[in-house]
Amino acid sequence: MKKLTTLLLLLLIAPLAATANTDESPFAFQGSATWFSNAYALGSAHNTQDISLLALPSLTTGKYTHAFKIEAAKTVSDQYAKWLISDGIYSIARPLWKKAELLKISASTKITLPLSVKSRHNTSLLMKVALTPSFKLSSFHSFFKSIELLYAPTLSKHFHKYRTSRSGNTNPSYALGNTISLVESPSDHLSFSLTFATTQAWNQDNKRLPPVYAFEQEVSYTFKNNANVALGHSQADNMYNGASESDLHLQLHDPYASTYYLSVSKTF
Repeated sequence: MKKLTTLLLLLLIAPLAATANTDESPFAFQGSATWFSNAYALGSAHNTQDISLLALPSLTTGKYTHAFKIEAAKTVSDQYAKWLISDGIYSIARPLWKKAELLKISASTKITLPLSVKSRHNTSLLMKVALTPSFKLSSFHSFFKSIELLYAPTLSKHFHKYRTSRSGNTNPSYALGNTISLVESPSDHLSFSLTFATTQAWNQDNKRLPPVYAFEQEVSYTFKNNANVALGHSQADNMYNGASESDLHLQLHDPYASTYYLSVSKTF
């Protein structure tokens, strides 16, 4: 346990001590370490804790930014758990239009590659392609240095080898997601954000699958050396309790679906 605690402290503190790279370069690299815990009391039989390590190299060529995201995660509350690799995500993004600093529109395409055990052996995912236009509205106030409202709809197509997963769940064929975020920044370094997202998926027979929603609240601080510390709460669950859409199930805090996290990241 002491070795684990030492490792977590090193992963969380090391990025803060690194100096910033002021040279402009088309290449960038972001690394992060994130600790997660569910809402059950620490030390209880139902409490689980995970740590995730993320790598995000990127290359900017003209107006286009290419990036590849990969993560490795481990359940640290389980002494027998192993490190698991996530799916890899290649993305290409570019700005489309802006009106001074008030309104900015951009677009991105993401391709998910099935590198994880879950995708390869359970859901039989072959590939997923997602298209996302993004709209950011910014305003400036004397109290809050800036307030930003972001909206991003996403249309994704899923390619699976089989219609159902090995666990018996129906694999989605395509999905429509909507994400809206409010970001308030009292200074250049401190920011608060609220995010709400929904996803509606359909199977290969165009039958609707149960929609899901997600809430996230986060406070973050960015240092001058491009290191960032974030503390937040997130939860994701089915939008309806049962088959009837009249039984809406939206909660700001559900102890059975909540996750708390602490993340430290550094951009080079």
